[in-house]
Amino acid sequence: MRGLQFFLFILLLIAGRVMFGSLSAQPAYDLRLLLTHNDHTVGGHLDVTVQMRARPDTFRIGSSNLVFMYNTAGLSSPVLQGVHHFSGGFYNNLTVTEPIPGLVSTNIELFVPNRGSLVPDTFIDINTIRFTITDSTQTTGLVWRTENPNATTVFADDETNLIPAGELLGLDTAIAPIVTGIPPVVKITRFALHPNFPNPFNPATTIEYDLPRETDLSLVIFDIQGREVRTLVNGRRPRGRHRVRWDGRDASGKPVASGIYIYQLRTPEFVHQRKMLLLK
Repeated sequence: MRGLQFFLFILLLIAGRVMFGSLSAQPAYDLRLLLTHNDHTVGGHLDVTVQMRARPDTFRIGSSNLVFMYNTAGLSSPVLQGVHHFSGGFYNNLTVTEPIPGLVSTNIELFVPNRGSLVPDTFIDINTIRFTITDSTQTTGLVWRTENPNATTVFADDETNLIPAGELLGLDTAIAPIVTGIPPVVKITRFALHPNFPNPFNPATTIEYDLPRETDLSLVIFDIQGREVRTLVNGRRPRGRHRVRWDGRDASGKPVASGIYIYQLRTPEFVHQRKMLLLK
């Protein structure tokens, strides 16, 4: 009798996990903008790759519009530079349009419902967009659009159900590195990440770092729990002292709360981080 009761208990436990687990596994999507090319000069090009992943479970993507804003004071003329996924087959050719100046939309069109491709749980490239640099002293201002009109929308391949958004990681970084004046007698011979100023700050602060040679690097802001808040720099920079301003906003352009934040400089040869305090 006890054996039968135990067996029934196990069956109920498995059924409950299957039933409730499926309820809790509603998929969402994350989007990320990755800087893949930057000429740093007026008339040159700046390329950005749109990336997507599913979480916690994968899903098949239907017709969708992935829309982000850009800084028209520094960039212009967005064009489709490359297509990597969700184009051809059961999809129409992927397109890039500009609904209004300052907005870029990646358009995915599924023409056979329920035959969409799988979005994996790791970031994949969707397409690459090329801008022309019109003012290299500006920032990129790449922030995902979440408000109507022209908000980012992602449908499942049934073409009926909307997939909710998760993390929307933009890219607001200097188009060209800002090198401060360095006295001729001072030579930068090692990597360094300097204390930000002012600190504490409200609403903005400046971060300086030294590079003894040209290298790839990232400069990222984290909260005190170690969650990524915003990427300030992601790409190749020349030798010198560089200065970057953080305006106290996250990757989606929203002001962050008061508290301690960590900024981390990472190169293939050097990793260092410091703390700063935002007081409102």
